[in-house]
Amino acid sequence: MKTRTEPRFKRIKNAFKIYRHKVFWTLMCFFVLILLACFYYDVWELALQLVLAITSTLVIFIIIDSVKQDVEEEEHDKYIKDVVWDALKMENRLLKLYKKEAIEDVMRNCIGHFCPHLKDAYVDYILKNLYIFRKDFSYDVAIKRNITDFNSIFISHILSYNRFFLTDDLDRDIVLECYFTIKSGELDNTMKNNSLFFREELLYPPLLAKIKDLDNEADLIDLLNIKFYLGENNDPVDKGSIKVIRDEYGISFSTIVDKCYLTQNEVNDGGNYVSYQAKMECKYPAYMDNKFYCIFSNPTIGNTNFSITFFDDIVKNINEVDKITMLSNTKYSISHVPDHNKIEFSTVQAIFPRSGILVQWDTKERV
Repeated sequence: MKTRTEPRFKRIKNAFKIYRHKVFWTLMCFFVLILLACFYYDVWELALQLVLAITSTLVIFIIIDSVKQDVEEEEHDKYIKDVVWDALKMENRLLKLYKKEAIEDVMRNCIGHFCPHLKDAYVDYILKNLYIFRKDFSYDVAIKRNITDFNSIFISHILSYNRFFLTDDLDRDIVLECYFTIKSGELDNTMKNNSLFFREELLYPPLLAKIKDLDNEADLIDLLNIKFYLGENNDPVDKGSIKVIRDEYGISFSTIVDKCYLTQNEVNDGGNYVSYQAKMECKYPAYMDNKFYCIFSNPTIGNTNFSITFFDDIVKNINEVDKITMLSNTKYSISHVPDHNKIEFSTVQAIFPRSGILVQWDTKERV
């Protein structure tokens, strides 16, 4: 199937192939008319009219065919998207025939065809993420100056999405968990933990000192301004229901997702796909940096949106916005709103794990 990114001249070329017989007979008519014109002077006027009529008709045929290809491909893409999503929601017979071995074979063969040297390593990585995916991912980041410290900023995160995962134990508690590392280099290690809703690192020394001085673990909720919400209506989770665990590598904030927020669908292998919708907010001081990156740790589908906004005239120039892709050719749009110092990224196509967005900028000096 051709893609919408195929150059227009190729579509015209394909249309000519389809109408090559019409082109041939049209040229034959031109030839006959020219012969007639050589012997009969009055035929020229008739020939001219016929040439214009035939030529315009042929051009219209070619244009219509090219447009028709666009329409058919858009309809086909929409159809494929609907089929895939129906499958993920267990509304398609494909998932009634669900087999882990079949999925692994297809995935290994496909990746091996396009990227043989990464096949085994990347397939093993994907298999760890295969039974967890996210839908309608929305992530908004805001950066503001810290008026009490010249070398720091305040950074806030608002993250929401629908989380789907496969389980064979419906009686166990489903937990919404976020983890903040407090040691450099530990954030990447948390990518192996598929149970996390959100992960981030805290490396600002004054903040780490406050964390160390706090004896009451619950006070960490207020220090990082942690807020959880559940369900389509963003029902707030009571602070008393948030469990805080601190270890040598970081801090975990978690809450049990009430059964009323869960949906489930049975699959053929005896397991169940469980899903819930949640949102997390946090805000804390950080180093005055000149870059931010967002990494997708799980397969992500649906409407994906990411934005980063700079307040207090903090940015002098946004140097670069990169989309890092892994084994995919995701179509996306990136826009820069200079008046609001805001970068927005959006796509409706699937995103593989370890893909991400990197934003780099120059910071204005404080006067």
